[in-house]
Amino acid sequence: MHVVSSSSRQICVPTKNKRYYWDTLIFLVEDEYFNIPRYHLEKGSEFFEAIFSLPAGDQLLEGNVDANPIRLDGITTRVDFERFVDLLYPSNNTPWKSSDKTRDEWVSILKLATLWRFPSIRQAAIENLTAMSLDPLTNIALGRKYSVSQWLRGGYKELVMRVSDITLSEAEEIGYPSSIRIFRVREEMCKKHWGSRPYGSSTYSTAHWSKEVIRQAVEEEFKDELKQVDQDGVAYEA
Repeated sequence: MHVVSSSSRQICVPTKNKRYYWDTLIFLVEDEYFNIPRYHLEKGSEFFEAIFSLPAGDQLLEGNVDANPIRLDGITTRVDFERFVDLLYPSNNTPWKSSDKTRDEWVSILKLATLWRFPSIRQAAIENLTAMSLDPLTNIALGRKYSVSQWLRGGYKELVMRVSDITLSEAEEIGYPSSIRIFRVREEMCKKHWGSRPYGSSTYSTAHWSKEVIRQAVEEEFKDELKQVDQDGVAYEA
């Protein structure tokens, strides 16, 4: 509290508590307004921290009133944003539990945590999605999109070891060049582990294949892509 002196008396002017006086921001996502505290956005994200540190100038600040919200059209959907805000500011009536979240909810959270550089939330999303044991094609797609190298590596290795061949629709999904690379690694593994055993025989099994040999082959075959994803992923770390 500041004390201001006047000619006749002293006037006490209240000050703002440094921890519990929160500014709020108004966002417009699709056709809905969101009015949320600024605190966790600024403290958890270097992106928002940098935005909020810019000089305001003489113009009306975005996010202060409904007439001038921070517009997120084309950046995120209302569903994704609501899921992310639900993590930042959980309701007291429905306690937030990571185990209650679905795969799609965690993907929404991962998307925005990556976009806006919330490293701790991004890591939480990666850990929870990893625990769900996603299928290899999902791992590859999400690993590429959000720079999660462990998923990309795991997806490739799983397809190499899978008994069934890659289907046409799967090849289209992961891309024909990657499908050819996976097939090439599979052929190499067959020669290393089976010798002259017929490919696709009734005794076909990859259970005895060396995980380390497969890891090395995948690393070599996809080295350029994996290197790039590794580098991109590091940029999102705390």
